Amino acid sequence: MIRETFPGVEYEITAVPVAVAWDFGDHATLKVDGSGGFGQSYPARSSVTHIYSAFSRSGYAVSADVRYDVSWRALVGGTWLGPYPLGPLTRAAYPVLYPVAQAQPELIALGA
Repeated sequence: MIRETFPGVEYEITAVPVAVAWDFGDHATLKVDGSGGFGQSYPARSSVTHIYSAFSRSGYAVSADVRYDVSWRALVGGTWLGPYPLGPLTRAAYPVLYPVAQAQPELIALGA
């Protein structure tokens, strides 16, 4: 939310995230509408998951495009007018390099 006053009128612009399009860097994508697509802060378990099928020491560039619904309202004479929609706005989040390691199972003989 941003607030600004201009010639005695206070304006407020709000952008609410409503959808996300994930790119996992290995040609896999995921599009999610609603708040379930944004994941959770660690250590909470996230609803956004992806299984990589190939090792990458340098990492995969994981990125997301977030869509916001933007609206505005104005405080005029002590009364808020609005909100009025400005429409959707999509912005790219900063990509993160995500290294992927491969687990190697080993058989161990017990009591030999």
